[in-house]
Amino acid sequence: MIYSLEVLKKNIERAKNIKNSLQRYIDGEEVKYNFDTLFYNTKDVLMNIFNSFSEALYYKYLNAGRLTYQLQPAFKEVFLMDTLEDIDNAKKVVAILDNFLHLVSYDDDVQQLIRSYGSYCKTEFNEFVSSCNSYRIDQDALLRFCHSIEKDRDLNILVYGSDDARTVETINIALENKIYSVSIDSQCSYRKRDFIEKSILGGQGRCMITNDSFDVSFGYIQSQYETSNAELINPKDYEYISRIVAYTKPLGIIFLVMPICRLTRGICSFLSKYITDIDIKKEKTGENIVIITGIKKEECKGVEVDEEIFNTLRYYNVMNSSFEFEKFEGNERKFTVTGLKPIIKYFRGSIISDEEIHEMYEVSEAVSNFWDNQEQELLSDYHKRPLLPFNIGHLGLVLTSGCLDGIVQEDAEHSHLVKGRIVKSKNKEEILDDSGLSATIEETTSNQVEINLFLPDGTYRSLI
Repeated sequence: MIYSLEVLKKNIERAKNIKNSLQRYIDGEEVKYNFDTLFYNTKDVLMNIFNSFSEALYYKYLNAGRLTYQLQPAFKEVFLMDTLEDIDNAKKVVAILDNFLHLVSYDDDVQQLIRSYGSYCKTEFNEFVSSCNSYRIDQDALLRFCHSIEKDRDLNILVYGSDDARTVETINIALENKIYSVSIDSQCSYRKRDFIEKSILGGQGRCMITNDSFDVSFGYIQSQYETSNAELINPKDYEYISRIVAYTKPLGIIFLVMPICRLTRGICSFLSKYITDIDIKKEKTGENIVIITGIKKEECKGVEVDEEIFNTLRYYNVMNSSFEFEKFEGNERKFTVTGLKPIIKYFRGSIISDEEIHEMYEVSEAVSNFWDNQEQELLSDYHKRPLLPFNIGHLGLVLTSGCLDGIVQEDAEHSHLVKGRIVKSKNKEEILDDSGLSATIEETTSNQVEINLFLPDGTYRSLI
């Protein structure tokens, strides 16, 4: 609930302002409100507040989660209204807000959370959150969902964010198709298993994956946060969802598993823009997990928010009491994969594993290019030698000109790698005269030739 504490504090202030605005309308003051906007903001505030306590329930954090059961009936009553430009509705909303503000002012659990907000925003936060992200969904329901997909060819299937090998294997068995896997973390326990086509690491970073290239995408949306700024905790689940939708081809099938408390305004707006035929159900075994299924729209440019889909997703949490949610069975409807199989040009994670480095080395031309770049034009096609042997001065000139650096080709099969240099040294010598009373210091500067080379058999030699 650490992130939502900040959301809760902001929306408590918004709730006070809305209450005051409605009270002026009830008192008969002349107001120039846009009641549609006021009603939307009221529902947005109530939903943010409700999700804040719902997140506490999801993480089983202290006792604040119990307030979802206490607030849900009253909040639902607001969402069933048509407008706030009605005195009776306005009075009801003011009473609900007044009761809520009184509750948070005197509830010990809420006050303890708000007072201790800063102490929870530490580096261990993501470790705490990660321990709540290892959720699994009912395997029979997942199996039924996969069997509901009709296909007449092999599919490109993406599983993003699941660390459960059994889940990925179930998808593989049901669809008889190998899986492309993206792990959020820097390791993956099942990446070498037979059911994996290719697995990459570092899904929390910038992966290089071809857009519009997967027929079916399974996304396990973890509640992960960017905590590099101690004053600002930024959820990353919106980014994960946008990537999964981008990787899925138009009219492709999308299957998202996520905490119900993370149905934020931004996420619901995004999904209502780019996914159609959406269905949302509560997961059978996860108390606060929802499964969203749908089809990516064929045209994604210039799309607008679908109000009906947005309302279904955004207000789903508060419109049902805990025993009213429909459970995901997996066989609610059929899906059909159409069109040609997409081409996956790029599939690389933000973290490169040792295996990927080895694969890149095997196909890389860097080493051969290095040797090719060492080739020099021959002065002629026949052997030449100088008129006289090189002396130390000649060698110095050869070395400084760079002619003795690089690859030296002996014949068609043998070559060696040479690096030569000149080391300048100074020697001082004290010379006494015949009387032994005076001395002359003589300083000699000399250039010492040093040649280092690797022979064809890999032997290293240094000639000085």
